[in-house]
Amino acid sequence: MDVASERARPGGSARTAGSWSLLHSTWVIAGVLAFGAALRLVRYLSDRSLWLDESYLAINLMTRSYRSLLETLDYNQGAPIGFLWAERLMLDLFGDSELALRFFPLLVGLASLGLFYLVSRQVLRAGALILALVLFATMEPFIRYSAEMKQYGLDIAVALGLVYVFLRTMENGELSRYQALLVGLTGPVAVWLSHPSVFVLAGFAAAGLYLALRRRDVTALVRQALAYGLWLLSFLVVYLVAVRDLRDLQETVQGVSSGSRTIKNLYTIFNDPGGFPRTAVGLAAAATLVGAVYLSQRRPGIVVLAGVTTAALLVSGALGLYPVGQRFIVFLLPIVVLCLAEGVAVIVRDAPRMLSAGLVFAVAALIVAPVVGTAAKRLVSPPQIEEIEPLLDHVAANWRTGDVLYLSQGSQYAFRYYAECDDCGTIKSVARKLWPSHPTNGGQSQTTPAIVADAETLFVGAEARLDYERLVGRNRVWLLHTHFFPRTEEALLEEADASGARMRCTHGGASLLCLYDFSRRPRRRP
Repeated sequence: MDVASERARPGGSARTAGSWSLLHSTWVIAGVLAFGAALRLVRYLSDRSLWLDESYLAINLMTRSYRSLLETLDYNQGAPIGFLWAERLMLDLFGDSELALRFFPLLVGLASLGLFYLVSRQVLRAGALILALVLFATMEPFIRYSAEMKQYGLDIAVALGLVYVFLRTMENGELSRYQALLVGLTGPVAVWLSHPSVFVLAGFAAAGLYLALRRRDVTALVRQALAYGLWLLSFLVVYLVAVRDLRDLQETVQGVSSGSRTIKNLYTIFNDPGGFPRTAVGLAAAATLVGAVYLSQRRPGIVVLAGVTTAALLVSGALGLYPVGQRFIVFLLPIVVLCLAEGVAVIVRDAPRMLSAGLVFAVAALIVAPVVGTAAKRLVSPPQIEEIEPLLDHVAANWRTGDVLYLSQGSQYAFRYYAECDDCGTIKSVARKLWPSHPTNGGQSQTTPAIVADAETLFVGAEARLDYERLVGRNRVWLLHTHFFPRTEEALLEEADASGARMRCTHGGASLLCLYDFSRRPRRRP
């Protein structure tokens, strides 16, 4: 429904229509999109250190050819072939710095902004569009995965691309040969770029067949069947080449969606990965349900697509084939945001004035303000995750003869990346001089050692607990901890304090660097 139809609708006031006209002005939409782009660019340019999962992938990319990326990756990693090859191409073209490795996710994130606008412009009513754009532009997962060397941003873009193709082909009446060809090629591309795209493709196919049957369009049914056959063939190839080797990874993350947690994780998608406050989850879920019901009346194809996609995801989770929760379902968030925005808009339009005003206040206070506020705060001060690079620089700047650097088990992967990175400043030469090591051959286990120390100035932890016997007598030992979850910083310090004297500590995001003296008995701490 456009602004004119809103004005003509019984009960629709000129005042309401004028408000929607203001919200739908080109300048407002352009401003929201520009703000979203700025959030993504600033996060990218903050150039934080690679964290554990990124360093796992970086090591694979730096040590493998395009062909060997088709094989099982080291450190229990898994990513779509298209994403891996795109990342490898970035490395070949621009080097191995953090910015180079995150450049492709940035491009994907910026493209997703445009795709979401194109989709929401076709689907949403007046008033819902601006809310949807504001949320998509400022929600943390959409920003984070635009500046992180992981495939989840590409999952978002592929899902949006499939919805856009659906809108341009299946909902426009007769399926032409050109459109059928486009649909036939879209599926194979999607499955090579995104693992969860199979769920969206299932929803796409179900919705397309539903609309064709509703119109009794035999030609469209035949053309769709041919296209979907090509999809199936492509998926089988991808499965045989890459997906079937991800069983160990599936077992690692299976706890995310085990048992009754599957439905709960889907319900809390607004909070994790969505980033909404927990107090807003119920409100967001109710508005999303209302939006889906209203959309089913005028855009049934989209609702069937969303419903079958969700059902396929849940079935896969119940069978232990795909984890339902956290970052693994972020691809579903754009569709959820569409339904949420539609639900809020129709309730505000149709409900009594007092209820409408209350809903507007609740959405603004519980959803929009926290999300936009967090985004604005992180625009000024981008978040840090595991800032190992500045911590290594700190150690190097304060290094004395006889010092020792002890890497906890989880720190060695990012350390190896920086020790081998040619485009990460001087840290490679510093690492070779102060902490010489050589790489291992890797392995499928996530705890496979990445490096072996070549001098007594470097020790690498092999277990979660530190082996303090190797450090006895050393009067200056730098303990570097990154990604020590589920242990806490307090537990790590308590353990170290029992064996040595703490001199000082510093943080780099969630990473911890402490200088200890293990040559004398520790003092008791209050």
